[in-house]
Amino acid sequence: SKLSSEDIRSDPELKLYRAASLAAWGPPETALDNLEMIRSKLEDKDFGPLAHILNIQVSQARSEVEHYKQSLDFLIRVGKDTLMHHLNYWGMLIQEGRKPEALQQLQRYNSPPRNAIEVAYFGEVASSLGEKDLALQFLSTYAPQYGYHETVWHVYAQLLTGMEKWSELRRAALIIRNSRYVTDALTGFSKFMEARAAVGESRRLAAEQLIGQVLQHKYAFAPTGYFIGQELGNMGFPAEALSILTPLESSYKDSTEYWETIFTLASSSGNWEPLFNAAENLYRMDPDNWAYTNNYAALLLSERRKPETAVSLTYELMNRNKNVNIASVINHALALALNRRFVEAVEYMKKIPSETLSAELVPGYNMAWFEIAYRKKDFDTAREYALKVDVDKLLPGDKLFYLETWDTLNTIQ
Repeated sequence: SKLSSEDIRSDPELKLYRAASLAAWGPPETALDNLEMIRSKLEDKDFGPLAHILNIQVSQARSEVEHYKQSLDFLIRVGKDTLMHHLNYWGMLIQEGRKPEALQQLQRYNSPPRNAIEVAYFGEVASSLGEKDLALQFLSTYAPQYGYHETVWHVYAQLLTGMEKWSELRRAALIIRNSRYVTDALTGFSKFMEARAAVGESRRLAAEQLIGQVLQHKYAFAPTGYFIGQELGNMGFPAEALSILTPLESSYKDSTEYWETIFTLASSSGNWEPLFNAAENLYRMDPDNWAYTNNYAALLLSERRKPETAVSLTYELMNRNKNVNIASVINHALALALNRRFVEAVEYMKKIPSETLSAELVPGYNMAWFEIAYRKKDFDTAREYALKVDVDKLLPGDKLFYLETWDTLNTIQ
């Protein structure tokens, strides 16, 4: 049953837990009072151990290294410290620019981990401190024991890849498949590890065959799918990366990193629907970002979707900076034409100095004139500009419109 305020006030331990929560994550105006309550109990005979454990958490949340160290020393003296307590402390030292101190303590530490998260985090921290051999030794020792957690293998694979230890990466893949913890997802991850080793050894055909096997498995733990998808993209397999990453949308729908990855992969693989979806979501998350807005507007135009939105966005982009952006003017003119505002569209296009256009803008410029003229039923002008369009430089939606319209245009006298 839910605890009442009276229950909390009458129980000294619950009062400490509540004070810790408010000190770390509560309103700023009450944080110091609650912090004082916690730290006033550090030397208390009855509540000192609990106060130190809570102070560890509060000090980490508040980035107070010395207070964290005070309670860590206490836990060490009474034998209650864990590897995670030390890892968090080393991480705080790193954030404060005290890497040599963190490195010294890392090298002296010799107690075994108690869970998989400690194994993975030790590998990450040791690697970040340049102790890759120590991280490798630690992971090779404990990964088989704690390999039930997929994150352990993520860190291990990343470390071996960075060190280009391809034979060891393949050996780790075999350890996974021979483990009592093996699952469908881990089997797929082991195949990915072998594929990464094959790419590292320039065995492209073997890598392609292994990646085909990777795609046959399901990745219920989203970080595993995300890890594999990103790495497949880095390995030069964008379409395969997308097939892993797009099903993860519900887990990463509010991550700009995820959508930027999808956008990049879809651009390089010519996969149109994920490209549009990524552009739309990036704009949704950060409409003030010029690049996100520009990409979304360009894709709306290319797909001939939401013309009212397109004209609004292109106008905003055109006027966002004092310096005129010619690409924004072209896009705005096209958006006006899609809204059948032909007079304004032509006026904007005539303002563009065509003789000084950069080579990258010429295809879009000619395509805009072609489409505006066609929609105005000025078919002679449309044919004139159609012959100037470099079809290979167009976005997929523009290319489809051009080809369909060109066929229609040829039937009109």
